[in-house]
Amino acid sequence: MDDVERKRTLREIARSLIRSEPLYCGAFKNEEHLMAWLNDRTPEHNVLCAYCDLPLLSSSSTSFRNGTDDHLLPDTPYKWLAAAQSNWVPCCYRCNNIKSKWDPNRENPIYVRERDGDVLTEDKRKELIKRSREYLRTKLEKDHAKVWPQ
Repeated sequence: MDDVERKRTLREIARSLIRSEPLYCGAFKNEEHLMAWLNDRTPEHNVLCAYCDLPLLSSSSTSFRNGTDDHLLPDTPYKWLAAAQSNWVPCCYRCNNIKSKWDPNRENPIYVRERDGDVLTEDKRKELIKRSREYLRTKLEKDHAKVWPQ
């Protein structure tokens, strides 16, 4: 399945879920957010937090309620990526709260709009997720150890 066909399939699934399960999918602002979740499923069809691996969508009936989605690159300095599926990652509320507006591209930038366009490539996306994971791990160990032990 090529990228265009995969995106079309994800969009159809997202639209179907939003129509058939409006309360279940109510946390998602649009199809692109839900598509980002669907795109990041594991082979077992689970969705894990991109930053801490907490199950967000699994066979557990409450797992969906653990999660939200995050702009990998913050929407304020990267307005053109605000709605791009490539800039959305599934994450838990805790990681989303702690990461907040932190920019994994600020130091040693790997994404540059003039060179890369309006989409994050998969390799750049993976590197930015890796940077975010490291930032959150350090932040949790330093500032939040007593509240959220690892």
